Amino acid sequence: MFADKNAPFMFGAYAIFLGGMLFYVISLLTRARAATRDEKRLDELEAEDAEN
Repeated sequence: MFADKNAPFMFGAYAIFLGGMLFYVISLLTRARAATRDEKRLDELEAEDAEN
């Protein structure tokens, strides 16, 4: 299929690299969302504490 015997390994390396980058970006977005949610909850707790 490929003229070069190393081409499948090159494509495999690209797939692993891009998959890792995709995993990193998804993880980063998930952690940012959780941090925003935690910050909002802390602000609510501080406002509740200030009322008492």
